[in-house]
Amino acid sequence: ILQAVFGYIRVVIKEKIFCLYIFFKPFVVFYKAETAEVVLSSTKLIDKSKEYELLSQCIGKGLFISPGAKWRNRRKLLTPAFHFSILKEFLPIFQEQSSVLVSKLQALTGEPWVDIATLMSACALDIICETAMGVSVNAQDGKNIEYMKAVHEITDSFMYRAIRPWLYPDFIFKWTAYGKRFTANIRRAHEFSRKVIKNKKLEMEVRSKYPDVGLFPNESPIHSRKQKAFLELLLEYHLKDPSFTEEDIREEVDTFMFAGHDTTAMSLNWTLYCLGQNPEIQLKVQEELDQIFEDDNSRDVTREDITRMIYLECVIKNSSVSSSEASVGRESVIGPTAVAAGFTDDSPFAFSSTAFAVEGEEEVSASHVSIFDAMSGVQYEDGRQYGPQH
Repeated sequence: ILQAVFGYIRVVIKEKIFCLYIFFKPFVVFYKAETAEVVLSSTKLIDKSKEYELLSQCIGKGLFISPGAKWRNRRKLLTPAFHFSILKEFLPIFQEQSSVLVSKLQALTGEPWVDIATLMSACALDIICETAMGVSVNAQDGKNIEYMKAVHEITDSFMYRAIRPWLYPDFIFKWTAYGKRFTANIRRAHEFSRKVIKNKKLEMEVRSKYPDVGLFPNESPIHSRKQKAFLELLLEYHLKDPSFTEEDIREEVDTFMFAGHDTTAMSLNWTLYCLGQNPEIQLKVQEELDQIFEDDNSRDVTREDITRMIYLECVIKNSSVSSSEASVGRESVIGPTAVAAGFTDDSPFAFSSTAFAVEGEEEVSASHVSIFDAMSGVQYEDGRQYGPQH
């Protein structure tokens, strides 16, 4: 379907917008920045399309797929947990878990090939649990692997169902082999989330009574930081307002644990693949890092180091654009919709904005998505362009 969309974009390249019917449902596709901006910057057109309902069984009505009013309330509640200033407090966790990942990869250097998907997924899960949940799950040490397996199988079942509309009704899907596996894996994933919530709630209750108590067995040292972890904010709100239930907490926890580790891991996999396919770009990344760390590769990374990783940042951003992990976003738009970049219709439809196409200017083609170009117009303070020259 994606290849067909890009093929049609070449036909209507000047129109900047077109409507595509998939199984009798209209999808309006924006492929120019100025047309996509109208919808993407809207504070009203935020409801997701019906296809996202297929995810509600596994992540509930969390921030990712919650409707307008609920989305605004939840976002207001959650924003303090993701303030940019707290990222510096996460650096030790990034450093520690990255070091574990590197040691795992070093042990595999003699292998003819390595499937890094599981390794990256475990690393991402450890990081999201420590930073957002304030707990250590030690996935890279072989613990809680069942959760990762459940998430991967949930994703497989979801994709299988998403392209087969006759399986959308739950009363049909649940009797299929994929449906039964989907239900079983959702149960496993929810059990893991509830365990994380239960343990953190117990820790907070004990710490409120005994402030001087030390670290709990699975607690991350993150509890000592000034800013509260994502899960701590949710639990505090729950204790103040019982109408915000533990199931509401689970919805948000599932959303951030599911999306926060799986999509991040896949994006990292794609970045590494792109670097492997483009050794000249990989060499430039290495040269930049060598210049930053000089002869001391074992020292901890600082915020100042990160600000100097201009080329690496360029590579990561452009590999994300050229990957399919989060390349297509759809939201439900209820008419009238004349505001949507000139498309006028009084009936409901869904829009799709492709990152691949929006990045292009005059020519967009299916082949464009396979081009890894780290050149993004990043400049040094002296004005020099920084990026590979193709």
